[in-house]
Amino acid sequence: MLRNHLTTKYPWYAQWHQHRYHSHLHWLSLGLIVLIAGGVILSVTNNNIDINIVKAAENNVVHINVDATRVVGKYRRLYRGINFMHHYPSYDKPLSQTELSRFKEIGFKYVRMMLPLTKIAPKEGEYHWGIDEYRMKQLTENGVDILVAPNYMPDWLSANGKNNEGNERPNGLDLAKREKYKKMIKDIIYHYKIEKGYNIKYFEVFNEYNLYVWSPDELTDLYRITAQAVKSVDSSILVGGPGTTGSPSNMKKFFTNIMDLHNRENIPLDFISWHNYYSTSEPSLVVDDVKNTKQWMKERNINIPVFVTEWAKSISGDKNQRLNFAVWSILSLYYQEKADLDKSFIWELVNPLAYTMLEYNYSGTPTPGFWAYKMLSELKNNLIFSQSDGLNDSVAAGSGTIATKDNNEVAVLVWNYNDTRDIQLNIKLPLSFSGKQVSYQRFVIRPY
Repeated sequence: MLRNHLTTKYPWYAQWHQHRYHSHLHWLSLGLIVLIAGGVILSVTNNNIDINIVKAAENNVVHINVDATRVVGKYRRLYRGINFMHHYPSYDKPLSQTELSRFKEIGFKYVRMMLPLTKIAPKEGEYHWGIDEYRMKQLTENGVDILVAPNYMPDWLSANGKNNEGNERPNGLDLAKREKYKKMIKDIIYHYKIEKGYNIKYFEVFNEYNLYVWSPDELTDLYRITAQAVKSVDSSILVGGPGTTGSPSNMKKFFTNIMDLHNRENIPLDFISWHNYYSTSEPSLVVDDVKNTKQWMKERNINIPVFVTEWAKSISGDKNQRLNFAVWSILSLYYQEKADLDKSFIWELVNPLAYTMLEYNYSGTPTPGFWAYKMLSELKNNLIFSQSDGLNDSVAAGSGTIATKDNNEVAVLVWNYNDTRDIQLNIKLPLSFSGKQVSYQRFVIRPY
């Protein structure tokens, strides 16, 4: 084996755009690309490190070992899922060409879009079809799979006659109006999927319905009605849920109720889903949540995919927080990969808040989160053995790694989250790399 000792301590660095900066500048998040024989093999991101550090004490160094000869599985590329919300500046405008180009640059394959029922169907029998249609058309033309999830109950269907978009606690469906609700769902699916031919592959029931009603039984009733309505129009659409917000481990009945409904009444259940905003300080919690959910399915002889259809971390527009979010998103996806999750949809491509991939102005200007995802997209398809002595799973902080390869090209992503230690890399490469030149480039995720 050829052993290479690679370290992140270099005298120069550059932004992804190739702009050069003087070495006295300090950045909280940075990246490293290493090339072997012309192929990208290493991407590194770090957080809270002064990049002017040239030498560190040995006891303050994180050791990361990668063995490119040991393939341990497939890289699932969970970063390919994202949310497109109706928080976009206009309901009836498509993505700009620059935004669409950035979207393609990452290689997103799955998009979740909410269906704001209060705007699509403000009155019984009245539909405003322009909502989000331009973006659905763009996604379909680019071969992207769409997951839709209804949101907000119109006042003409609501249990209290209010449309649920205010600050008060929203209300669920008036079950006495279930037939009217079913007709609305059928009409919406018929228009988007049958008439327009949009690439809707998944239907999530509902968006965070546990905030509308406290009872798991009420959500179960809504799931039955909705799943039957969707499948009656197009049986190829995969229907799942419950799409709740909160840890499944603390909301077991919301999950097991629809599993039991599926077994008892043969109501379609093609995937299980929830939203993860509860583990922002401990992204490793998702591992146990997926494990518990799959155990509940196993007890019921159910074997279907598991999705996290929303996840993010609340931050301000402060540039350092945006850098922190970028590295945190890599850490979160590491644990989602480790949890054997099937699909993941980060919140979101564009919105007026800070946790977004592109600026909220149609310009397509990338944020630090975009560049973190860009690094993830550079990884290869096969996972190889890697380990770090600097990652603390109990608090999900420190330095970790995702190592990948295709044939003789190796790509290793290393991050450092909430840890000020320096990083030393020890990469063991196959003999086929022996004698080949290794070059280094440093890239910075720019704080906007």
